[in-house]
Amino acid sequence: MTEVSAACVRDLLSQIRRQLDHAPLTAFAAKLTRSAFGDSLLTLRFFPALAVAAKVLLTGLLVIEFGEKRLAIVLACPAVVVAPANLAVDNLLPMNAFEPVFWTLCVYFAGLAASCRSEVS
Repeated sequence: MTEVSAACVRDLLSQIRRQLDHAPLTAFAAKLTRSAFGDSLLTLRFFPALAVAAKVLLTGLLVIEFGEKRLAIVLACPAVVVAPANLAVDNLLPMNAFEPVFWTLCVYFAGLAASCRSEVS
């Protein structure tokens, strides 16, 4: 291989790696945000903000599902918002903001299934 073709291959591989850095849902969310709200950093953070709201809502529903009272809800929901890991990733567009929502949703449905199973028995 010549030096030029080796450089072309390296460039092509680096472009492929850059394109595979994020999940496909990230590109879809960015395209949807840009087409609906325009090009702005504030609008790119719209869907991550919705993810945070969904995570707080699901946390409250989980606390209710576990049979706790209002004080537990008041303590759990702000704790989710101010957790250091959440503060680090909840303002980014990639899937880092959305994955905890999906997992919390899975835990919520598992809790619902467990409570339905115990009510049937």
